[in-house]
Amino acid sequence: MKALIILCLLMVIISAVPVSALELELGDIIRKASDGDPEYQYRLGLVFFQGETLHVLGSEDSKIAARQDYGKAYEWFLKSA
Repeated sequence: MKALIILCLLMVIISAVPVSALELELGDIIRKASDGDPEYQYRLGLVFFQGETLHVLGSEDSKIAARQDYGKAYEWFLKSA
């Protein structure tokens, strides 16, 4: 029940934070999230929740698309909490 409440609160918060604003390479986000950084765990959750395209190193020509995956998003949101 507690996890469900946390997930609902995070879903409300994330609607105001566009993933496309992230200017880091997806590999850096994954590495920092895996190292236990809660900010990057949250960001990685956003990537999977919204399934949007990230700009690689701020370049408009280089983009990485992340497939939407609510299960992975949930796992990363829980780790960040």
